Amino acid sequence: DVFVFESSILRPILRGRNIRGYATPEPETLCIFPYDKTGDLITEDRLETEFPRTYRYLKSCRACLGSRKLKDGQPWYAFRNENVSQFIQSPKIVASVVNSGGGFTLDQHQHLFCNNSVILIHPEEKVVNSYFLLAVLNSRVFWTWAQHRMPTLGSGWHCYRVSVLRKFPIATLQSGQDSQLFEVVVNLTTRLLNEELNVTEHADV
Repeated sequence: DVFVFESSILRPILRGRNIRGYATPEPETLCIFPYDKTGDLITEDRLETEFPRTYRYLKSCRACLGSRKLKDGQPWYAFRNENVSQFIQSPKIVASVVNSGGGFTLDQHQHLFCNNSVILIHPEEKVVNSYFLLAVLNSRVFWTWAQHRMPTLGSGWHCYRVSVLRKFPIATLQSGQDSQLFEVVVNLTTRLLNEELNVTEHADV
């Protein structure tokens, strides 16, 4: 069967293979996203009324969707993870779970949805600046640390774990020379994201 979907209920889905250090994420596929802009699930009545074509497709897959292990009260078409809002918040730092170092970038677009091949970090701006944290995570210092703590997947490749990553100490630069260094790092990171600098020449920003 051929199905047609309403475009407004589709979201680009970001996979690990779509992410490169400091580069703008470029997702290649779309997924049905039955949630509103805040991450709240669209009711089945509204889904059927406002997105009839998509609802028809989901109904055709109901047996498969209903066989999943969902929590009590979750509708049959919902995602298994209840906290969907965390995946669409922005800005967010993202990287492929399977990594060889320097693979983090910043996504500032709320429309992107990440699947489980992506490691996702929502920096608390009051605690640490997103641009500064991105530079730290792409540094050789962090990669050396990760190589000794993250599960290995062969020569040069490791599997990132959020539970392990949380243990990495992040310095706070607040005054004097530290403040000047902070501004330099943030500025260089911003320029890398805007493609004003060559990443290979500034791998340790």
